[in-house]
Amino acid sequence: MADQSNHAERYLRWLSPLRFDVFKDAAGGDIESALRLYEWNALISGALLEVVGHVEVVVRNAIHHQLKADTAPNALQSWLTDRDLLGDKQVQAVVEAIGRLKRSKKEPTEDRVVAGLYFSFWSAMVGRSYEELWRRSLAKAFPNAANRNELAGPMNRAVQLRNKLAHHQSLINDPIEDRVEDLLFVAYAVDADARAWIESVSRVGGVLADRPEFPRRTPEVPAPDA
Repeated sequence: MADQSNHAERYLRWLSPLRFDVFKDAAGGDIESALRLYEWNALISGALLEVVGHVEVVVRNAIHHQLKADTAPNALQSWLTDRDLLGDKQVQAVVEAIGRLKRSKKEPTEDRVVAGLYFSFWSAMVGRSYEELWRRSLAKAFPNAANRNELAGPMNRAVQLRNKLAHHQSLINDPIEDRVEDLLFVAYAVDADARAWIESVSRVGGVLADRPEFPRRTPEVPAPDA
């Protein structure tokens, strides 16, 4: 008991009670089991982040290629700096991406700016305020999506998942299979082969199968008085 108590103190110091207690509760209060579950959470987070990364790259390139194709060859500016095309928040995101590149002593080329924009930027591009742009152009970047609404929900949930992963939050009570399907649908909306490739390299299924499971502890019932 003393040994487990010492372990608990160390884990709580390293991980914080607020973070570790989620896993401790799920493991029925057993410290070593909670640590195993915490370690599994890190593994599934890493596997999911790989899928998110693949999908994010597919999406941003699909949007960029389509909007670039729709820009006149003799245009004076890239679509990235077109204030008639982008809303204020997207314009500001581009300005910030350019600023980050300049601070890193890198030339802010179009490709570097595209790579430096966050997933939330691309998710917003299929939001309600871009309905007209969707009808005019972006629908061609996502030929397998029936409409913008069909894509917007999975895209928003994908961004929420990415943010959760970035903050190392618990996933033990999340519908992971549903979130993976969101990601795969977004890839499919661009190209069915992109979905098939991402699905083929994903480690999520294997890590899910290895999730530690612990029997529920039944509370001790005091023996009746003799």
